[in-house]
Parts: sequence; C-alpha cells; structure tokens
Amino acid sequence: MAGGVILLLTFLFSHTAMADTPQVKVMPTPDWVVVQSYDPNDLKGQPTGGPAYLLLSNQRRLEDKDSAYYGHRVMRVDDVSDAEDASQISLTFDPSYQWLAIHYIRVRRGDEVQDRYKADRLKVLQNETDADRLMYNGEVTASYILKDIRPGDIIDYAYTIHGKNPVYFGHIGTDVGLRYSVPIAHRYVRIMMPNDRPIRTRAYAGAAEPKVTVEGGQHVLTWDLHDVPTHSADDDEPVWYESYAGYEISDFRDWPSLGDHYTRYYHAPEKISPALQQVIDSIRTDHKTPVGQARAALRFVQASIRYLGMENGEGAYAPRDPSQVLDQRFGDCKDKTMLLVTILERLGIKALPALVDSRIRKHVRDRLPSAYAFDHVITRMELGGKVYWLDATKDDQIGNLDNLEQAPFEAGLVIDGKASRMETIPLQLADGRLNSDVTETFDLASDPKTVGLSVKTVMWGDSADTFLSRLKRKGAAEIQKGYMNYYAKDHSSIKVAAPMTVKKDVEKGIVTVEEHYSIPDGWDLDDTKKNKSFTAWPTEVRAAMPDVKGNNRTSPRAIGYPHAVRHELVFKLSGKWNMHPKNTDIKDTAFSFSKKESFQKNIYKQIYVFRRDKGSIPVSDIAKSHKDLDKMWDAASVSLSTPVSGATKLVSNKDDTGSLGSPRSWLPWLIVAIAAGFTLVITSRERR
Repeated sequence: MAGGVILLLTFLFSHTAMADTPQVKVMPTPDWVVVQSYDPNDLKGQPTGGPAYLLLSNQRRLEDKDSAYYGHRVMRVDDVSDAEDASQISLTFDPSYQWLAIHYIRVRRGDEVQDRYKADRLKVLQNETDADRLMYNGEVTASYILKDIRPGDIIDYAYTIHGKNPVYFGHIGTDVGLRYSVPIAHRYVRIMMPNDRPIRTRAYAGAAEPKVTVEGGQHVLTWDLHDVPTHSADDDEPVWYESYAGYEISDFRDWPSLGDHYTRYYHAPEKISPALQQVIDSIRTDHKTPVGQARAALRFVQASIRYLGMENGEGAYAPRDPSQVLDQRFGDCKDKTMLLVTILERLGIKALPALVDSRIRKHVRDRLPSAYAFDHVITRMELGGKVYWLDATKDDQIGNLDNLEQAPFEAGLVIDGKASRMETIPLQLADGRLNSDVTETFDLASDPKTVGLSVKTVMWGDSADTFLSRLKRKGAAEIQKGYMNYYAKDHSSIKVAAPMTVKKDVEKGIVTVEEHYSIPDGWDLDDTKKNKSFTAWPTEVRAAMPDVKGNNRTSPRAIGYPHAVRHELVFKLSGKWNMHPKNTDIKDTAFSFSKKESFQKNIYKQIYVFRRDKGSIPVSDIAKSHKDLDKMWDAASVSLSTPVSGATKLVSNKDDTGSLGSPRSWLPWLIVAIAAGFTLVITSRERR
C-alpha cells in the first residue's frame, strides 16, 4: 500500500462464520521468517494519525510455483478513538489459489500478554469492492474483531498468506512499500528469491537500497528501517507520480519477454463453436468490404456482449475461450478483446491484443516489466495500411473506423509471440479534434426586452456516446428540462421557445443538439435604472480550466487530458456599437487558450478554444500556469452595456472606455477532480 498501512475492513458483500476451513488454518510462524521485536514505548508523545505503528514487518518467499507473504503488525492504542481501526483485523486473499495461516493474535496490557485468538470469532467474508464496476474478483476477507481494547493496549498479530496465481508460474515479482502517510517506528522487509536468474530492481521516490545477501541458495534483500517519518502527498498528484518510497522487483528482462509469457493465453483459438462461426459468416455476408466487416465486428462485441468481470484466480490475468464468452454473452476486457481478435482474424483482418495501464498510460514504460504492470486490454488492428486501437469494452460507439474515438492510453504491450513489443498509441485530439463545440447565439436586436437564445452543441467521441446513452436512458424531455435549468441559474425567466432536436451522424461519429429559448427581461438594469447590460461567459471553456493555485507543491499537478473544447458566443445587435475586436492567444506548459473576436454588420462574435495537451504541470511551472490561467479567466467573458434609451456602446465592468470586461470573478460551475486516474468531471453542458 502506498498511502497507509491501516488494514481497512472493506465492503462486505456477504458473510459466513468459518472458524476452521481449508482456506484458513492456525499454524506456528514458519522457520524461514526472521521474527522482529519492538519497543512498546516507541512513538510516545508523537502525532501518529491513529494507532501508533511500533512494528510493520513483511517477509516474502518467492518461488516459481509458490509464494508466501508473511505479515507482522504491532500497534499501540493511545486513545480510545484509535481502538476502532486497530481492533478490526482484516486479511484478504483469493481462495482459488491461496490459503491463510494465522500464527497468533495477542494483546499486551502492561506486563501481561493475552492470547486473544478464538476460532469461533473468526469470520471469512466474501468482499467485492469493485461490484459497482461489474468486476468480481472472488477474494475473501478473514475478519477478526477484538473486544475490550483500551488506551495503552498493544495489539500484536502475525499471519502468512500462501499461494501463487498459476498464470505466473515460472516468474517472480513484487513491489515493496517503504514509506507511508503515518510514522512507523520499525519497518522491516525481507524478500527471498531464487538465486538462479538475473533479477531487475528499481527504487523510486528516494527509497533506501536493501542489504543483499545469499542464504541457502536464495537471493535475499533486506530493509531494516527505524523511525520512518510520515510523508504527506500533495493534492491532485498525477496517478503516475510515485510520491511514497518503494522498490520494484521482477525477473522479466524486458517488455517483449513479458509479452512472450502472455502469448500462451492471448492467442486466437484454432477451434471455435458453430455459434461463433455463424456470427463471423453473418458479418462477412452482410458487409462486403474489410472496413465494413471490421466496423461490424467491433459493434457486435460492444453491443452484444455485456461487460462483467470474473477476476478470481487465473481469470484475473488470462482471458476465457471466445466461444464461451459468446455463449454466456458477458466478459471482461480480456474476454471481449479476445472475442474481437478472433472474429477479426477469421475475417482475414490482422488483429492482436494489447495490454495497457488505463491509469498511468505512457508512464508504464517507466516501471519494470512485471505481472502487475497492466490493468486493461484493448485490440490493435491493422487495415488498409492504418493501425487502429479499439476498446471492445466501450458502449456501442458511433462513427466509422476513422472517426470513432480510439483508446487514449498512449502505450500498449502488443502480444505477438516472439515479436511482442511496446508500442506508442497516438492521441487523436492531437490532430485538432474537439470533445465538444458549443455555439450560443444571443438575439439582442429583435425585441428590446426579450433576449433570444439558440444553442448548438456538437459532440464527438466519448462525449457523443455518453450523450446518446443519457438520451436513451432519460429521454429528450428530461434532458431538455435539465438544460433549461442550467441556463435558469443566470436567467430565471428563461422559457423553451422550441423543442430540442438531436441529429446523429453515424459516419462522422458526431451528435448535434440544438436548443431554442427566450429570456423575457433578459437585460440587467443598474441601480440608476438608466443603463442595462447583458453578460455571457464561454462556460464550456471556463469549466475546462484547471485550478492550479498553491505554490508550495513538491510534486506535479495533475490535469485531466486529453481534452479540447470550443465555445463560440454570437450576439445579434442593433444600433451603433463602439467595438474594438482583438485576439488573445496564451500558450502554457500543459494547456493553451485562444480567443478570436470579430464585428461585422452588427454581428459580434467571440470564438474560444481551450486545450489540455498534457496530463500534468511540473512544479517549476505552477506559478506561471497560475498567472496564465488568471489571464485566460479574465479574457473569458463579455459584458454588453447600453443606456435604456439613446446611443449604444460596449463597456467594461471597470470603466467606460469601450473595452471588454470580466464582470465576475467567480465561477458558478463546479469542477470536480478525481484522484484514481486522475480524471476531471467537466461541469459544462453535460452537467446541466
């Protein structure tokens, strides 16, 4: 664990009391373990953020066909509020290939050491922490709740989890955490490995180097650390940034060798079921060109095979047979990818699976090749001299092959036997595409009191697919109501002037939504009642701007990417206006902003484009980015002002010089940052 050492009781899906089972045994501490002692007075008088961790010992014996993970934790309860966390012992394992040995559970109270383990108090619980994502890993948690825990008590327990996933027989690898968000009085780590092969290691975030020895033919790495200080990570760190010190270990020499290992699992089968053959024949009959067949194959897997991950045992890393996946009509990313690969290969289209990390993307290259380097699988397809990166787990996408949004993971390990390799996955937004393009046209000329508003929103890729999903789920009337309420935040009198329309271009992969409103008494009067004004903002652009305040960071600041939006404001005016159009362009480290103004025949336009081209801002650029965003923010607004009667003109919120103003210094739209990958929930038109 990178962020802390407290074992949390996870969501419990169901439970059964199991005091004595084949998966849980009570056994003495193994002979290969080097038992560590602790000082009961350590960390006294220090802030600990919870129970005081006197000892955190992890020892691992890694073998080709077996592994053993020994854990020993000693915690002192200094306050009654600490008892809640400390008294709940939760040990998680996968019973399809692992079993748990409990060595002891003790409580030290003064000079008295109490044996607290009682078999009938142990419960083995089925826990599915990712059930909301339709992923079931089959793991269970051995849960033991200690009674009668008082301030001053020291909780001391030890256990070993035995077993290794068969997918990784023949190879070893692990990741060791050495620093946490709470202080550790004594941190001890010992890793035992076969001494018959080269081992690759990588220290990160300033991790201490281990003591290296050879014991009984075993290659041994040992860390014996005392008074390990706490580490506090900055908010909004990129998910790839390694803030907490640790150490990677792997015996894979490079990415191609890891790909070669996966080849035995990721290959199109020689035999398929009659039902799968029928699907392939139908695609070939209905679509005469390879392009049409490839698009139909992707659509079939996306629309006909629902996502459901059974991630226990080998299923966590190895796909199921494509014929089985078709028969059951569900599967996870591995299953759906191999079904798509099999269909494409049988159609004569070259397709291969590619392993990706959906969280750290291209930064997976910085890690060691290992069994745990990836969390997702997509398809690499070659057709007509082009390479396509297809994600079979997406909902049914619109757009032909050249226009649908492809997987944006930047790097993928292509599984191709001895030719397996890590490839770069290009980002489509780099070619100028937009996630969304909004045009708001305000008619300030036709009626002196009522403002007309027409909105045209063009969405592409995931934005379009998400909208269509919402439309199917909620209906047009409900979405129209939400959109009107969005505008009502600033224009309480707004009314729908015409029903919302939706147009879908299945070839270009875009959805166009048009709305029409009227805003009675849409102008704002000043305190004198002699002047009226109308203010507008490119909210799509403002919502895309990250908040990078704070100059005391020690790590990069994450911003969601890639993301590109365009927002055009159009004003139909009457009379004489004092206009001085100008253009603004600001280029920053990770994002860019442009504003183009024009005024012709009483039509005033502002066209804004904002792009997030990188996923993070370096520490050295935070201050500059903050200043640049302030400039962008100030430029992203317009206020039109005119006397209630008489000549008209354009003024700012500061003076009467005819320049453009920034009438508000606050943003009414909430930007929510998600740290698991890092990803922004853009509160723009989709939020209404």
